[in-house]
Amino acid sequence: ELEFSFRGPVVFDDLEASSSQIEIDAGQIRRVYLERLGNHRDQVARAATRSRTDHLEVRTDHELAEVLRQFLIRRTAVNRARAGRGRR
Repeated sequence: ELEFSFRGPVVFDDLEASSSQIEIDAGQIRRVYLERLGNHRDQVARAATRSRTDHLEVRTDHELAEVLRQFLIRRTAVNRARAGRGRR
């Protein structure tokens, strides 16, 4: 949930404890949630950079095949550019 668009009282299912739920006021936790999510996303991106691996965030509302197609096009272009620099 990248935008946390919930409002008012919301019931969430605990995905780690079967049949456990929690009711919260979304407005009270929105800022903290988005801050923690941003920190997590930054940490993942930095870890990928440090390990020199590709990092791609994919939204579930985007067509996976198209996202992967665009990623592979971009990755192929980068690899070709790197290979071209090595031939000098």
